Amino acid sequence: MFFIFGFGHRKFEQKGVIKGSCQRCNNHVDKGLVKATSWFTLFFVPLVPYSTKYIIVCPICNNAVELPKEEFDRIVSGAANAPDYPEQSFAGKTPTQINYLKQMEEYERNKGE
Repeated sequence: MFFIFGFGHRKFEQKGVIKGSCQRCNNHVDKGLVKATSWFTLFFVPLVPYSTKYIIVCPICNNAVELPKEEFDRIVSGAANAPDYPEQSFAGKTPTQINYLKQMEEYERNKGE
C-alpha cells in the first residue's frame, strides 16, 4: 500500500490593511494583515492545520513582521486606531514630526502630575 502525505500546503487569508510606513523600505503604504496557516496533507488534500502565523506584510518590498495572535486580533478589530499604536498615529509623518509628536504626548502626560 502506498500513501502520499506532506506538510507543505499553506493557506493565506488577508484579514485587513493598516496604514503605516515599512521598517525596511520606509515607504508609506497600506500593509496587509495576513493569517498564514500551514496544513498536513494526505493525497494532496489539506487535513489538519499544524501552524498558524499572524503577519503584517509590506506590498512593495514583501517585508513580513510576525505578531502575537492577541496583537494581531487587536489591530484587526480596529483598536489599532488608539493613540498608543505608533504605526497608525504616526503614519505619513517625517521622523522630525514623529519626534515632536512623541515629545508633546510625553509633555501632556507629565503636565497632570
